[in-house]
Amino acid sequence: MRRAGHLIFVVLALVCFGCAHPDTISRTGLFAHLSVSHPQVTRLDEAEITVIVRNYGPTNATINTYALESDVLSINVLNSKGEILAPVPASIPPPDVSKYRRVLSPGASQKFSYHGLSYEVETPPGRYTVRMRHIPSDQIVLTIR
Repeated sequence: MRRAGHLIFVVLALVCFGCAHPDTISRTGLFAHLSVSHPQVTRLDEAEITVIVRNYGPTNATINTYALESDVLSINVLNSKGEILAPVPASIPPPDVSKYRRVLSPGASQKFSYHGLSYEVETPPGRYTVRMRHIPSDQIVLTIR
């Protein structure tokens, strides 16, 4: 029984290791840096967010610019309870998304800008956390007043 408890502790420690804040671990591969021009807005569709995706890895990395150009496909907004808000449905992708692939060499970056975040319901005043959906990123806080 003692061995099982120790094994569970080791597994939990390994899982939590991946939960470390990005600034405390060395970055490898793709990482997205988020910034917001105005951290206080009256509605999410007024938010202006800039994302710089950088390849910190030693080899080339491929990104999908079609997805990254759409806030609906690439951004998560979480309420104060940590629940992800539901965005509006995404548009139908083009038949050939391969032309939207871009290779980032080591150290290279690509900038994306989102002017307004598209969500199904009006969000009440409060603090909201914004992060990337499929790429490790830092987080920013938006306040709706």
